[in-house]
Formats: sequence, structure tokens, C-alpha cells
Amino acid sequence: MMCEYLNQLEEQGEINGEANLSSLLEKLYDLGRSKDVELAVRNPDARAKMYKEFSIPNYRD
Repeated sequence: MMCEYLNQLEEQGEINGEANLSSLLEKLYDLGRSKDVELAVRNPDARAKMYKEFSIPNYRD
């Protein structure tokens, strides 16, 4: 039972993480920040700072 619950939480985190990344990339594209798009994809620390900049929840904080 506990393993099943942990699997559900992990899946939810992945789904939320994907939605958050998508929101971040969309905002960066809309602002014409294409260099930051690449940085967000490749650099987790930079991505975390951008999540904060745009007030996007980051489940890894």
C-alpha cells in the first residue's frame, strides 16, 4: 500500500514538473528570451532561478 502511494506521488511530481517547465518555456518564448530557453533546459540551477523569477512552483525546492 505504501509503495503504491509513493508511486502516485512520484508520478504527480513528474506531471507537475512537466507542466511547470512548459509554463516557464512558454513565458521565455513569449518574452523573446531564446537564450534563456536553452539555459533553462540545460542548467537546473538557472532553471530554478527562472522558476522563482516567474513565480512558478518548483517541486524540487
